[in-house]
Amino acid sequence: MAEPSVVAPVEVVEAPVVPAAVPPEKEAEPKAAVVEPEKPAVVAEPEKPAVAAEPHALVVPNFVPFSEQTPERSAMVEEFSQVAPGAGLDAETSQGLLDLVTDAVTMLAYEAVDQHTTAQDTFDTLVKNFGQEVAAGIANRAQRYVAAHKGLGDYLDRTGLGDDLGVVVSLSMAQEGVLKFTPEKAQAEVSRLMQTTAYRQGDKQVLLKIHALSRIASKGEAKKEQAQAKAVAADVGKAAKAAVQAELQSLASKKTLTEEERARWITLVAKLST
Repeated sequence: MAEPSVVAPVEVVEAPVVPAAVPPEKEAEPKAAVVEPEKPAVVAEPEKPAVAAEPHALVVPNFVPFSEQTPERSAMVEEFSQVAPGAGLDAETSQGLLDLVTDAVTMLAYEAVDQHTTAQDTFDTLVKNFGQEVAAGIANRAQRYVAAHKGLGDYLDRTGLGDDLGVVVSLSMAQEGVLKFTPEKAQAEVSRLMQTTAYRQGDKQVLLKIHALSRIASKGEAKKEQAQAKAVAADVGKAAKAAVQAELQSLASKKTLTEEERARWITLVAKLST
């Protein structure tokens, strides 16, 4: 019979182990019970009520006829003005979205949503307006924008606006960053887009972008003009103040003042104090 190899296991028989005798344990002396002092009950502080963010003051674009500003639509705008701050949308972005939706509703060809409109209906209309590939991109960007703004999706579902073509397209453009352009960059982008083939072919997305960007550029120009007007008014005020001070110094250099000069002095002092 062949012998086992060196690495094969070998059975080892161990001798039985006899346990050593263990002396009996001494009985432990009873310890006195330790009485811990009672801890005072912790009274939970009442939760502070959440402070609701102030709603934005949104304005429907002035080119929308009053006949189109139905109570139902006005209520939707009012609710959006309340939802937007909690969704992380500042006032300027919220107004930009409202303006963009209004442009899209005016420019795009589609029927208004009702209780029977489905997501598939909306996507089919997207395809009809933009083609399959572009429609898929628009839907994807709109979904990402909604997902990034907590509470916005609930509002869109509650009002049915989540299936409105103009709203979907506007949300997609917001995801692209159209509403975040500075006035200077917005004007530069308008100039660039107007040189593209898509603009010459009447691409609706490009036309909507130009509308939104032109509005941003126009607001920036208006702010610049207001700042210039304030600067001019400030300069005029400084010049007028300097003239009053010079006249007061002239009167002060006289040893005596006539009644007319004293009255003039009082008038000039009053002007400086206003």
